[in-house]
Amino acid sequence: MMQLLVVGLTALFAATYTAALSCKDQAGKDVDWFVVYKLPQQSTSDVQLIKEGTAFLYMDAKTKKDGWKLTTVGMDKKDQAVAYTLQQVYDNLESADHFHMMYNDEHGSSHGEGKSDGYRAHSKGTAVFNQKDGVWLIHSIPAFPPPEAYGFAEKSKKYGQSMMCITFNTTKSLEELSQQWYRHHLSVYASKLPLEFIPKYPLLGEIVASNPPSAGVSFSRIANLQSKGGLKLTHFAKNRKFDQDLYSKFVAPELKSNLYVETWLRGLGDLKSGCPIPNLGQTVYNIREVNPAQIRFGSGNDHSKWAVAETAAVGYVCIGDINRQASQFSRGGGTMCFKDADIYPVYRNSVTQRELCAEPEVEDGKQKNGPFEFVPPGLY
Repeated sequence: MMQLLVVGLTALFAATYTAALSCKDQAGKDVDWFVVYKLPQQSTSDVQLIKEGTAFLYMDAKTKKDGWKLTTVGMDKKDQAVAYTLQQVYDNLESADHFHMMYNDEHGSSHGEGKSDGYRAHSKGTAVFNQKDGVWLIHSIPAFPPPEAYGFAEKSKKYGQSMMCITFNTTKSLEELSQQWYRHHLSVYASKLPLEFIPKYPLLGEIVASNPPSAGVSFSRIANLQSKGGLKLTHFAKNRKFDQDLYSKFVAPELKSNLYVETWLRGLGDLKSGCPIPNLGQTVYNIREVNPAQIRFGSGNDHSKWAVAETAAVGYVCIGDINRQASQFSRGGGTMCFKDADIYPVYRNSVTQRELCAEPEVEDGKQKNGPFEFVPPGLY
Protein backbone atom coordinates (compact mmCIF):
# COMPACT_ATOMS: atom_id res chain seq x y z
CA MET A 1 0.00 0.00 0.00
CA MET A 2 2.81 2.41 0.92
CA GLN A 3 4.53 1.64 -2.38
CA LEU A 4 1.35 2.44 -4.30
CA LEU A 5 1.02 5.72 -2.37
CA VAL A 6 4.59 6.71 -3.23
CA VAL A 7 4.04 5.85 -6.88
CA GLY A 8 0.81 7.84 -6.90
CA LEU A 9 2.41 10.90 -5.31
CA THR A 10 5.33 10.68 -7.73
CA ALA A 11 2.95 10.60 -10.68
CA LEU A 12 0.97 13.53 -9.27
CA PHE A 13 4.15 15.55 -8.76
CA ALA A 14 5.31 14.77 -12.30
CA ALA A 15 1.95 15.88 -13.67
CA THR A 16 1.94 19.19 -11.81
CA TYR A 17 5.63 20.07 -11.86
CA THR A 18 6.59 22.84 -14.26
CA ALA A 19 10.25 23.00 -15.23
CA ALA A 20 12.00 26.29 -14.55
CA LEU A 21 12.53 28.54 -17.56
CA SER A 22 15.88 30.22 -18.12
CA CYS A 23 18.20 31.51 -20.77
CA LYS A 24 20.56 28.69 -21.70
CA ASP A 25 24.31 28.84 -22.19
CA GLN A 26 26.39 27.19 -24.91
CA ALA A 27 26.18 23.86 -23.09
CA GLY A 28 22.42 24.07 -22.55
CA LYS A 29 22.76 24.97 -18.86
CA ASP A 30 20.77 27.69 -17.10
CA VAL A 31 22.29 31.16 -17.20
CA ASP A 32 20.82 34.46 -16.02
CA TRP A 33 21.48 36.32 -19.27
CA PHE A 34 23.57 36.26 -22.40
CA VAL A 35 24.45 38.55 -25.29
CA VAL A 36 25.21 37.51 -28.86
CA TYR A 37 26.80 39.33 -31.80
CA LYS A 38 26.04 37.38 -34.95
CA LEU A 39 28.83 38.25 -37.41
CA PRO A 40 28.20 39.27 -41.02
CA GLN A 41 29.11 36.86 -43.77
CA GLN A 42 32.65 37.48 -45.05
CA SER A 43 33.54 35.38 -48.07
CA THR A 44 37.28 36.05 -47.70
CA SER A 45 37.49 34.94 -44.05
CA ASP A 46 39.73 32.04 -43.06
CA VAL A 47 37.11 31.02 -40.48
CA GLN A 48 34.59 28.69 -42.10
CA LEU A 49 31.61 29.79 -39.99
CA ILE A 50 32.29 33.46 -40.78
CA LYS A 51 32.57 32.57 -44.45
CA GLU A 52 29.21 30.76 -44.22
CA GLY A 53 27.54 33.59 -42.29
CA THR A 54 26.57 31.56 -39.22
CA ALA A 55 29.37 32.58 -36.82
CA PHE A 56 28.59 34.52 -33.67
CA LEU A 57 30.31 35.99 -30.64
CA TYR A 58 28.98 35.08 -27.20
CA MET A 59 29.15 36.29 -23.59
CA ASP A 60 27.00 35.53 -20.57
CA ALA A 61 26.71 36.25 -16.86
CA LYS A 62 29.27 33.54 -16.07
CA THR A 63 31.80 34.12 -18.87
CA LYS A 64 31.69 37.93 -19.19
CA LYS A 65 35.15 38.48 -17.72
CA ASP A 66 36.62 36.62 -20.69
CA GLY A 67 35.00 38.98 -23.22
CA TRP A 68 33.65 37.89 -26.57
CA LYS A 69 34.15 34.25 -27.48
CA LEU A 70 33.91 33.19 -31.12
CA THR A 71 31.78 30.07 -31.11
CA THR A 72 32.69 26.87 -32.89
CA VAL A 73 29.03 26.03 -33.60
CA GLY A 74 27.01 28.03 -36.11
CA MET A 75 23.73 29.83 -35.55
CA ASP A 76 22.05 27.28 -37.81
CA LYS A 77 22.82 24.40 -35.44
CA LYS A 78 20.73 23.29 -32.48
CA ASP A 79 23.56 22.74 -29.99
CA GLN A 80 24.16 26.38 -29.07
CA ALA A 81 22.72 28.93 -26.63
CA VAL A 82 20.06 30.53 -28.84
CA ALA A 83 18.62 27.20 -29.99
CA TYR A 84 18.74 25.71 -26.48
CA THR A 85 16.85 28.75 -25.16
CA LEU A 86 14.19 28.70 -27.87
CA GLN A 87 13.67 24.95 -27.47
CA GLN A 88 11.79 25.79 -24.26
CA VAL A 89 9.19 27.49 -26.45
CA TYR A 90 8.95 24.59 -28.88
CA ASP A 91 8.65 22.08 -26.03
CA ASN A 92 5.66 23.99 -24.62
CA LEU A 93 3.76 25.16 -27.70
CA GLU A 94 0.46 23.72 -26.46
CA SER A 95 1.16 23.84 -22.73
CA ALA A 96 -1.64 25.14 -20.51
CA ASP A 97 1.01 26.44 -18.10
CA HIS A 98 3.13 28.51 -20.47
CA PHE A 99 2.57 31.85 -22.15
CA HIS A 100 4.69 32.43 -25.22
CA MET A 101 4.82 34.81 -28.14
CA MET A 102 7.04 35.41 -31.14
CA TYR A 103 6.94 38.83 -32.77
CA ASN A 104 8.75 40.29 -35.77
CA ASP A 105 8.02 43.13 -38.17
CA GLU A 106 9.22 40.79 -40.91
CA HIS A 107 7.80 37.35 -40.33
CA GLY A 108 7.11 34.31 -42.43
CA SER A 109 7.98 30.69 -42.98
CA SER A 110 10.96 28.79 -41.65
CA HIS A 111 12.58 29.40 -45.04
CA GLY A 112 12.63 33.14 -44.37
CA GLU A 113 9.91 34.15 -46.82
CA GLY A 114 9.25 37.29 -44.83
CA LYS A 115 6.06 39.33 -44.73
CA SER A 116 6.86 42.92 -43.79
CA ASP A 117 4.69 44.85 -41.35
CA GLY A 118 5.44 48.55 -41.72
CA TYR A 119 2.72 49.88 -39.41
CA ARG A 120 3.38 48.13 -36.12
CA ALA A 121 6.59 48.11 -34.10
CA HIS A 122 9.99 47.65 -35.67
CA SER A 123 10.59 44.98 -33.03
CA LYS A 124 11.78 41.40 -33.01
CA GLY A 125 11.81 38.93 -30.16
CA THR A 126 10.45 35.92 -28.33
CA ALA A 127 9.09 35.59 -24.79
CA VAL A 128 8.10 32.49 -22.82
CA PHE A 129 6.82 32.51 -19.22
CA ASN A 130 5.24 30.15 -16.74
CA GLN A 131 3.83 31.34 -13.41
CA LYS A 132 7.28 31.36 -11.77
CA ASP A 133 9.86 32.52 -14.28
CA GLY A 134 10.42 33.31 -17.91
CA VAL A 135 12.72 34.40 -20.69
CA TRP A 136 12.76 37.36 -23.04
CA LEU A 137 14.99 37.14 -26.12
CA ILE A 138 15.47 40.51 -27.84
CA HIS A 139 17.03 40.35 -31.30
CA SER A 140 17.35 42.02 -34.71
CA ILE A 141 16.94 39.07 -37.13
CA PRO A 142 14.12 39.27 -39.71
CA ALA A 143 11.89 36.21 -40.15
CA PHE A 144 13.30 34.55 -37.01
CA PRO A 145 12.66 32.30 -35.22
CA PRO A 146 10.38 29.83 -37.02
CA PRO A 147 7.13 29.25 -35.08
CA GLU A 148 7.23 25.46 -34.67
CA ALA A 149 10.85 24.24 -34.71
CA TYR A 150 14.27 25.86 -34.63
CA GLY A 151 15.87 26.93 -37.89
CA PHE A 152 18.04 29.69 -39.30
CA ALA A 153 17.15 30.94 -42.77
CA GLU A 154 19.67 31.37 -45.58
CA LYS A 155 18.75 35.04 -45.92
CA SER A 156 19.67 35.61 -42.26
CA LYS A 157 23.34 34.78 -42.84
CA LYS A 158 24.40 37.91 -44.72
CA TYR A 159 24.40 40.68 -42.11
CA GLY A 160 25.50 41.21 -38.54
CA GLN A 161 22.79 40.88 -35.87
CA SER A 162 22.44 41.46 -32.13
CA MET A 163 20.71 39.53 -29.35
CA MET A 164 20.15 39.67 -25.63
CA CYS A 165 18.46 36.98 -23.55
CA ILE A 166 17.26 37.74 -20.00
CA THR A 167 15.76 35.46 -17.35
CA PHE A 168 12.99 37.03 -15.26
CA ASN A 169 10.90 36.25 -12.20
CA THR A 170 7.33 36.25 -13.52
CA THR A 171 5.53 37.90 -10.61
CA LYS A 172 8.16 40.63 -10.31
CA SER A 173 8.52 41.43 -14.01
CA LEU A 174 5.75 40.30 -16.38
CA GLU A 175 3.36 43.17 -15.64
CA GLU A 176 6.11 45.73 -16.28
CA LEU A 177 7.17 43.92 -19.45
CA SER A 178 3.58 43.83 -20.72
CA GLN A 179 3.35 47.61 -20.29
CA GLN A 180 6.43 47.97 -22.49
CA TRP A 181 5.26 45.49 -25.14
CA TYR A 182 1.85 47.14 -25.27
CA ARG A 183 3.41 50.47 -26.17
CA HIS A 184 5.54 48.88 -28.87
CA HIS A 185 2.42 47.58 -30.67
CA LEU A 186 4.09 44.31 -31.63
CA SER A 187 3.49 42.26 -34.76
CA VAL A 188 2.91 38.87 -33.13
CA TYR A 189 3.00 35.90 -35.51
CA ALA A 190 2.87 32.99 -33.04
CA SER A 191 1.54 32.82 -29.49
CA LYS A 192 -0.18 30.84 -26.77
CA LEU A 193 -1.91 32.67 -23.90
CA PRO A 194 -3.33 30.34 -21.22
CA LEU A 195 -6.46 31.60 -19.46
CA GLU A 196 -4.74 31.64 -16.07
CA PHE A 197 -2.47 34.49 -17.20
CA ILE A 198 -5.24 36.87 -18.26
CA PRO A 199 -6.59 38.01 -14.84
CA LYS A 200 -3.09 38.83 -13.59
CA TYR A 201 -1.75 40.29 -16.84
CA PRO A 202 -4.74 41.64 -18.79
CA LEU A 203 -2.63 43.49 -21.37
CA LEU A 204 -1.25 40.24 -22.75
CA GLY A 205 -4.49 39.60 -24.62
CA GLU A 206 -4.17 42.92 -26.43
CA ILE A 207 -0.49 42.30 -27.13
CA VAL A 208 -0.82 38.85 -28.71
CA ALA A 209 -3.73 40.16 -30.81
CA SER A 210 -1.34 42.87 -32.11
CA ASN A 211 -3.83 45.55 -31.08
CA PRO A 212 -2.67 49.18 -30.81
CA PRO A 213 -2.54 50.92 -27.43
CA SER A 214 -5.81 52.49 -26.35
CA ALA A 215 -6.35 56.25 -26.23
CA GLY A 216 -4.69 57.87 -23.25
CA VAL A 217 -1.75 55.46 -23.04
CA SER A 218 1.56 57.33 -22.90
CA PHE A 219 3.60 57.33 -26.11
CA SER A 220 6.79 56.33 -24.28
CA ARG A 221 7.67 54.56 -21.06
CA ILE A 222 10.67 53.52 -18.96
CA ALA A 223 10.62 50.28 -17.00
CA ASN A 224 13.12 49.62 -14.24
CA LEU A 225 13.60 45.87 -14.16
CA GLN A 226 15.83 43.24 -12.65
CA SER A 227 16.83 39.86 -14.01
CA LYS A 228 16.20 36.81 -11.87
CA GLY A 229 19.88 36.80 -10.99
CA GLY A 230 19.95 40.46 -10.00
CA LEU A 231 21.13 42.39 -13.09
CA LYS A 232 19.52 45.83 -12.99
CA LEU A 233 17.93 46.83 -16.29
CA THR A 234 16.32 49.92 -17.76
CA HIS A 235 14.00 49.36 -20.71
CA PHE A 236 12.91 52.18 -23.01
CA ALA A 237 9.74 51.69 -25.07
CA LYS A 238 8.16 54.01 -27.59
CA ASN A 239 4.94 53.93 -29.57
CA ARG A 240 4.63 55.14 -33.16
CA LYS A 241 2.93 58.30 -31.86
CA PHE A 242 6.14 59.26 -30.06
CA ASP A 243 7.21 60.22 -33.60
CA GLN A 244 10.89 60.90 -32.81
CA ASP A 245 14.24 59.14 -32.72
CA LEU A 246 14.43 56.74 -29.78
CA TYR A 247 18.12 57.34 -29.06
CA SER A 248 18.57 61.12 -29.31
CA LYS A 249 15.15 62.12 -27.96
CA PHE A 250 14.62 59.52 -25.26
CA VAL A 251 17.54 57.27 -24.29
CA ALA A 252 20.45 59.75 -24.32
CA PRO A 253 18.56 62.47 -22.37
CA GLU A 254 17.40 59.97 -19.73
CA LEU A 255 20.85 58.43 -19.33
CA LYS A 256 22.40 61.91 -19.47
CA SER A 257 25.08 60.57 -21.75
CA ASN A 258 26.47 60.86 -25.23
CA LEU A 259 25.92 57.60 -27.09
CA TYR A 260 27.56 55.59 -29.85
CA VAL A 261 24.77 53.82 -31.73
CA GLU A 262 25.05 50.91 -34.16
CA THR A 263 21.88 50.45 -36.24
CA TRP A 264 20.90 49.74 -39.83
CA LEU A 265 21.62 52.81 -41.95
CA ARG A 266 20.70 51.59 -45.40
CA GLY A 267 17.08 52.64 -45.57
CA LEU A 268 14.72 55.58 -45.82
CA GLY A 269 15.74 58.76 -44.04
CA ASP A 270 18.97 57.63 -42.37
CA LEU A 271 19.76 60.05 -39.55
CA LYS A 272 23.13 61.70 -39.25
CA SER A 273 25.01 61.88 -35.99
CA GLY A 274 22.98 64.21 -33.82
CA CYS A 275 24.96 67.06 -32.30
CA PRO A 276 22.87 69.56 -30.33
CA ILE A 277 23.59 73.18 -29.62
CA PRO A 278 26.64 73.03 -27.30
CA ASN A 279 25.85 72.44 -23.61
CA LEU A 280 22.15 71.95 -24.33
CA GLY A 281 21.94 68.22 -24.86
CA GLN A 282 23.65 64.93 -25.62
CA THR A 283 25.41 63.88 -28.81
CA VAL A 284 24.34 60.65 -30.48
CA TYR A 285 27.03 59.37 -32.85
CA ASN A 286 26.37 56.83 -35.56
CA ILE A 287 28.93 54.02 -35.46
CA ARG A 288 30.45 53.41 -38.88
CA GLU A 289 32.85 50.55 -38.16
CA VAL A 290 33.32 47.99 -35.40
CA ASN A 291 36.02 45.46 -34.54
CA PRO A 292 34.59 43.01 -31.96
CA ALA A 293 37.06 40.26 -31.09
CA GLN A 294 39.37 41.69 -33.77
CA ILE A 295 36.85 40.93 -36.51
CA ARG A 296 36.39 44.17 -38.41
CA PHE A 297 33.33 45.18 -40.44
CA GLY A 298 31.44 48.31 -41.41
CA SER A 299 27.97 49.37 -40.37
CA GLY A 300 26.76 48.77 -43.93
CA ASN A 301 27.08 45.05 -43.23
CA ASP A 302 25.55 45.20 -39.78
CA HIS A 303 21.83 44.92 -39.05
CA SER A 304 22.33 44.88 -35.26
CA LYS A 305 20.81 47.46 -32.91
CA TRP A 306 22.95 48.41 -29.95
CA ALA A 307 24.32 51.47 -28.23
CA VAL A 308 27.04 52.21 -25.73
CA ALA A 309 27.70 55.25 -23.53
CA GLU A 310 30.66 57.38 -24.55
CA THR A 311 32.34 57.19 -21.14
CA ALA A 312 32.89 54.46 -18.56
CA ALA A 313 31.65 56.85 -15.88
CA VAL A 314 28.15 56.34 -17.30
CA GLY A 315 28.87 52.80 -18.47
CA TYR A 316 25.59 51.79 -20.11
CA VAL A 317 25.17 49.24 -22.88
CA CYS A 318 21.81 49.06 -24.68
CA ILE A 319 20.52 46.29 -26.96
CA GLY A 320 17.27 46.72 -28.83
CA ASP A 321 15.35 46.62 -32.06
CA ILE A 322 14.92 49.99 -33.79
CA ASN A 323 17.06 52.01 -36.21
CA ARG A 324 18.10 55.65 -36.37
CA GLN A 325 15.98 56.47 -39.42
CA ALA A 326 13.32 59.10 -39.97
CA SER A 327 11.08 56.39 -41.38
CA GLN A 328 11.08 54.78 -37.92
CA PHE A 329 9.89 57.84 -36.04
CA SER A 330 6.40 56.47 -36.65
CA ARG A 331 7.27 52.92 -35.57
CA GLY A 332 7.21 51.45 -32.09
CA GLY A 333 10.34 49.93 -30.62
CA GLY A 334 12.71 49.96 -27.72
CA THR A 335 16.04 49.10 -26.19
CA MET A 336 17.23 47.37 -23.01
CA CYS A 337 20.00 49.21 -21.15
CA PHE A 338 22.19 47.95 -18.33
CA LYS A 339 25.46 48.69 -16.56
CA ASP A 340 28.13 46.05 -16.17
CA ALA A 341 31.80 46.80 -15.59
CA ASP A 342 32.88 43.77 -17.62
CA ILE A 343 30.47 44.11 -20.54
CA TYR A 344 30.80 47.87 -21.06
CA PRO A 345 34.44 47.92 -22.27
CA VAL A 346 33.80 44.98 -24.61
CA TYR A 347 31.18 46.99 -26.50
CA ARG A 348 32.90 50.36 -26.11
CA ASN A 349 36.23 49.08 -27.40
CA SER A 350 34.50 47.49 -30.39
CA VAL A 351 33.87 50.97 -31.82
CA THR A 352 36.57 51.90 -34.33
CA GLN A 353 34.84 54.56 -36.40
CA ARG A 354 32.12 57.04 -35.60
CA GLU A 355 30.38 59.53 -37.81
CA LEU A 356 31.47 62.89 -36.44
CA CYS A 357 29.52 66.11 -36.73
CA ALA A 358 30.99 69.56 -36.48
CA GLU A 359 29.41 72.30 -34.40
CA PRO A 360 25.95 72.72 -35.93
CA GLU A 361 24.62 75.83 -37.57
CA VAL A 362 21.66 77.59 -35.98
CA GLU A 363 19.11 79.44 -38.10
CA ASP A 364 16.05 81.25 -36.69
CA GLY A 365 16.67 79.59 -33.36
CA LYS A 366 16.57 76.10 -34.85
CA GLN A 367 19.43 73.67 -35.21
CA LYS A 368 20.68 72.74 -38.68
CA ASN A 369 22.92 69.75 -39.35
CA GLY A 370 26.56 70.58 -39.83
CA PRO A 371 29.13 68.76 -41.98
CA PHE A 372 30.07 65.18 -41.18
CA GLU A 373 33.28 63.19 -41.32
CA PHE A 374 34.62 59.85 -40.16
CA VAL A 375 36.90 59.35 -37.18
CA PRO A 376 39.87 57.02 -37.89
CA PRO A 377 39.98 53.73 -35.96
CA GLY A 378 41.07 54.05 -32.35
CA LEU A 379 40.20 57.73 -31.99
CA TYR A 380 37.25 58.60 -29.80
